Amino acid sequence: AAKEARIPEPVKAMVSEGLVSSRKAFDVATAAARDNVRTAETVMASVQSGAKSLSEKLIENTTENTEALFAAAQKIAKAQTLPEVAQLQADFVKTQFTTATAQTQEFFKLSSEISKAMFTEMQAAASKSFEQFRNVR
Repeated sequence: AAKEARIPEPVKAMVSEGLVSSRKAFDVATAAARDNVRTAETVMASVQSGAKSLSEKLIENTTENTEALFAAAQKIAKAQTLPEVAQLQADFVKTQFTTATAQTQEFFKLSSEISKAMFTEMQAAASKSFEQFRNVR
């Protein structure tokens, strides 16, 4: 009798619909996961690019400051009197203070711009992920 038992059509239909529905959810979830990986890679590339920009700015500032130091040292080495040495040193300190202030402002502005851009990308990525998750259900 069990060999001859038939599965009722409503049960077959329910199983078939469940499989179709499960497959659709799987496909949507897989696409969302792939998209999230691409988004994460984009965000990480942005982070890396930002770090590179900050590093380059730091190297640029350090080079500029070191060149200024060597130039001042060369002038001081050529000085003829102690008052001339003192004046050259005071001029260097005054100029470097102004330069350091400007460099610090530039560095913080660049850092802020990079942080804002990364935050915007991360926020967009999170919103997109939540929307995709909502669509899976």
